[in-house]
Amino acid sequence: MRRIYMSGLIAIMLLLIASGCSFTQSLTAGVSKAPDKDLYNQVPTSMRADVTEAQFDLKEAKASLGNLREKLKLSKLIEDRSKAFTKMRQLELTEAQYLQKEAEIALDIRKWEAVDNSELGDKELIVKTIGNLKSDKLNQEAARVKVQAAITNSKLKIQEFDKQIAAQKSKIK
Repeated sequence: MRRIYMSGLIAIMLLLIASGCSFTQSLTAGVSKAPDKDLYNQVPTSMRADVTEAQFDLKEAKASLGNLREKLKLSKLIEDRSKAFTKMRQLELTEAQYLQKEAEIALDIRKWEAVDNSELGDKELIVKTIGNLKSDKLNQEAARVKVQAAITNSKLKIQEFDKQIAAQKSKIK
């Protein structure tokens, strides 16, 4: 009994799917099907005014669509430029953090040098500490130089976006 029920249910589902597909095909089959050219040419010229108006509307719709596509491209370029600009600002913040860290290390170096010049504390420890601090400062400087290069590249990328945006604006009516 259960097999019969399942078989019937499957048969009904297949029938619904098949009819749904044929219904969808009938809907799409009727869309944008122009009459045969020979048949349309038999229509008197006096009765073609609505067709001429519809052709004009189609031409305007295509132009509007093309213009909107160009505006979408422009929006994407502006968005990409904004992301590049944000990245550049983040890099500038990182650069400032490196500069601050370098200044903090330079201050510590000067303090240790003052202690050394005053001949206070353990000379060996002071020399080692100053050497480590100078090494740390050089590492900070090296990292900052890499960030500066990335900032320069970001500025170049932004300039390129500016050129592309200007060119895209000229395409929009």
